[in-house]
Amino acid sequence: MPYLAMEFVEGERIDEYCNHQRCSIEQRLKIFLTVCAAVQYAHGRLIVHRDLKPNNILVTPDGIPKLLDFGIAKLLVSEYETPMPDETRTGTCIFTPEYASPEQADGKEITTASDVYSLGVLLYVLLTGQRPYEMSGTNRKRRPGSWKMNDQTALDKPYLLFSFPVRSFLCQIINFADEYRTVATVRSGLS
Repeated sequence: MPYLAMEFVEGERIDEYCNHQRCSIEQRLKIFLTVCAAVQYAHGRLIVHRDLKPNNILVTPDGIPKLLDFGIAKLLVSEYETPMPDETRTGTCIFTPEYASPEQADGKEITTASDVYSLGVLLYVLLTGQRPYEMSGTNRKRRPGSWKMNDQTALDKPYLLFSFPVRSFLCQIINFADEYRTVATVRSGLS
């Protein structure tokens, strides 16, 4: 059975690092783009992370973000005939609901676009300091188009003011705009 070995990383959660360092929008975007490069690298090897969230991205004391915890990652194509363990099968509900894509929350087939959605949630958190929606009780599913930008958040944190193009781009990612279904298009849209 295939496995992934990861290095030990000493660092701080990406959101906490950005807040403690009082990173500007440009600095946050630069760190985010480095994370995107790591996700794109994994996708190029047919690996979907499936649990992209601040806890799984640490920033080293040198300011380098590291993508961690491929524990529920999925190999999209495998030359191995051995069935995957239950933890990585489609339809198994092992994920972080606040960062999961709608298809993941619905137990549907996962593609690299699921990670793109989670990157959109991560970017929202990095830019506003909060998730784009609240989840409570049994209503734990979201649909494309259900996110709303909270203007008050940006006004409360003057160092987090961001331009309309970034705001528009973020809304397009999280609302499943067709042009942002790969990490490469996300990276080029922000570069």
